[in-house]
Amino acid sequence: MKKSHHFSIEERDSVYYLLDNGEQVATPNGHIACTKSQELADILVKNANATKGAYTKPTDLLCYFYSTLDFTMQWNEEQTKEYVQYLTNCLVCDPYLMFRQPCPVRQAIEQFFVNHLYETLNELPPHRLVCYIILNTVYQSPMLAQYIVADIIDGEGEYEDLKQEFLDDLKEFCREEELIFNRRKYSDMIDKFVAYYTIDEI
Repeated sequence: MKKSHHFSIEERDSVYYLLDNGEQVATPNGHIACTKSQELADILVKNANATKGAYTKPTDLLCYFYSTLDFTMQWNEEQTKEYVQYLTNCLVCDPYLMFRQPCPVRQAIEQFFVNHLYETLNELPPHRLVCYIILNTVYQSPMLAQYIVADIIDGEGEYEDLKQEFLDDLKEFCREEELIFNRRKYSDMIDKFVAYYTIDEI
C-alpha cells in the first residue's frame, strides 16, 4: 500500500520546516528541507500536496528546492564557476538557442551569449542558478531558462499574456526545429520556474 502524503509547515525561530505527516522532510541527499522564506514555504507545501511530494520534474517545485539544498548551496565559489562554465559550453548544442532571434546566424548568437550568459550566471544566487541547471538537464538548454527570465520575468506586461505569447512562439519554433512541444507541460514548467526564480531568498 502506497504511503499517503500530507505536507505542512512548522515554523521554529523564523525558519520554516517542511513536514510530511508530521515528520521532518529531508532531501534525497539528506539535507533538512527548510527555508527562511515564508512565501516559499507556503507555495512549497501547496505544490507538494498537489503533486504528492513529487520532485523529479521541472513541473515540481520540490525539484528546484531540493536541488538547491543538495547542490548549489553546497558548492564553493570554484565549484560554482566550474558549473557555470559547463552551462556556457552547452550553448554549442543548445536546441533553443535561436528561439526568437532575429539574426539567422547561429554562430553570431552563440558568440554573444557565451560572454553574456557566463557573467549572468556567475552573479545569480544558488536558488536561481539551479533553475538554469534543471532546464539544461531536462531540455539540454540553458538558453530556455534565459529566455524565460528575459521575456517573461523581466518582460513588460501581464504575466499570463507574456507567457501565452511565449508559448505561441515556442510552439512554432519547436515545429520548425522538430522538437516535441506539449503546451500544458511547458506552461506548467514556466509557472513553477517563475514562482521559484522570483523568490528573493531561500
